[in-house]
Amino acid sequence: MIRPGPFPFRKRCPAPRWQPACRICPTTPTVRGIMPPPGRRGAAACIAAGRWGALAQLALGDAHGAAVALDGLAHAPGDPATRAAIARDAAGAWAVDGDPPRVLDSAGYGLILAPRDAGLLILHARAAVAGDRAAQAVADLTPLPSDPAAQAEALVVRASAYRRLGRIDLARADIDQALRRTPQDAAALLERGIVRQRLGDMPGARADWEQVMEVAPDSRQADLARQDLAVLEADPDAP
Repeated sequence: MIRPGPFPFRKRCPAPRWQPACRICPTTPTVRGIMPPPGRRGAAACIAAGRWGALAQLALGDAHGAAVALDGLAHAPGDPATRAAIARDAAGAWAVDGDPPRVLDSAGYGLILAPRDAGLLILHARAAVAGDRAAQAVADLTPLPSDPAAQAEALVVRASAYRRLGRIDLARADIDQALRRTPQDAAALLERGIVRQRLGDMPGARADWEQVMEVAPDSRQADLARQDLAVLEADPDAP
């Protein structure tokens, strides 16, 4: 998840020796056309300022503009680890904008730079599930990311992918493991409710969805749980 902090919207870059005054750092892909040569401290400062400016756009609700800017910065010359982190920011912004194909593009580029980055793998897998590419999502998250803090979220995404592939047994195993790690996670509870419904356990599904609304009443997961409960009320015997 992107958590922008208190950053400036516009920030002046240090002026390199060959340039009398550095321009205001843009938050668009055109940054590559005006940055100092690679390796100069001014270039890194411009990229950093552009990144925080783009995250400010995201915080203010302009997810599309932020994603475009971050994509441009991720492709600018610089340190591969930094570029991978910016690509992760870009993928997250595209996710907020509701554009799974662009999430796949940005996260895929980031994974070229950092192949086992947990955040990039999860973003790529989640977008793959949304784009009806569940097998790709399973491949992304098998094995699970090495970062223990990311494994519960990865298990939820992989469970969703297994469910879409019809492997309810594997989906149940993953979602149970996720909930052992994070028992109050709304996304995991929502997914387990769906898996239980597919297995014919309607009381269990209802209990999970009701718990989603208790632990995260204002969340998107709670909205989805309410919808699932409404469908269950209308047709209790539906698979």
